[in-house]
Amino acid sequence: MSANPMPLTLRVARALLYITAILGLLMMSLMLIGVVVMTEDEVVREMGVGKGATFAFMVPPVAFYVFTFYLAATLRRGGRLRQLLMRVLVALLLVNALVSVLMGDLGPLLDALSATVVLILHESRSARAWYRSQAPSEAAAGSGPQAPETGETAPEAPGVPTS
Repeated sequence: MSANPMPLTLRVARALLYITAILGLLMMSLMLIGVVVMTEDEVVREMGVGKGATFAFMVPPVAFYVFTFYLAATLRRGGRLRQLLMRVLVALLLVNALVSVLMGDLGPLLDALSATVVLILHESRSARAWYRSQAPSEAAAGSGPQAPETGETAPEAPGVPTS
């Protein structure tokens, strides 16, 4: 266990991500079962496209929900990458909700609300401080910046602080 535990705001955000991912994957599983048991004609009548296209349209949402679950599961590791991935995830949720609303579907407004709550929790002062404390220090990573190919220490630019 780390010396600096995850703040409550991030634990709540992580719980919301788990809920989003599990409900989304459950929804996609039920949709998959529904498409599998339907005949080709029924799928075309209901969806406007064949079974193959319907399965192809299901791949991005499934990938998104798997990414959401992965991020929730690995959020405890902290670091700049997880912080960036959380921001990307929230941006994707908000863009999806905006596009859906512009197309006349009001269903994703709840997704936009939950994404906004996750963003507020994620960008709280305690969460940002925790992410900073989880970042690896330069002393642990090495003595300084490394040259890309040789492994030697890269020369420092004059007048530019290293920290």
